[in-house]
Amino acid sequence: MSDIFISYAREDRDKAKALAELFQQQDWSVWWDRNIPPGRSFDEVIEEALGAAKCVVVLWSKNSASSDWVKGEAAEGLRRKILVPVRIDSANVTAAISGKRKLLDQYGVSLQTDQNVTN
Repeated sequence: MSDIFISYAREDRDKAKALAELFQQQDWSVWWDRNIPPGRSFDEVIEEALGAAKCVVVLWSKNSASSDWVKGEAAEGLRRKILVPVRIDSANVTAAISGKRKLLDQYGVSLQTDQNVTN
């Protein structure tokens, strides 16, 4: 079981990686889709990891807002009341998600791969 499941669009991989590294520096276990073992079904592994996670961090961007995978993972986090949405660009996050959890607006916060996430 991981403390944190990170959901993101493939195009935002560098930002997801930076956030995963930051969480790991805080001694939190992190699952993201770089951890799919060979021979296992992608959707089966994701379903197991999502179901076992204590927290679902969704990186909302213009890319992820149109991803059925990300929306499904966000819905599961919301259903379990463990969703932490993080907006990483000017994406218009769906009202169903943003209206129920505080949106962590990342404007002014660097999520570059060569820097830590800071205020």
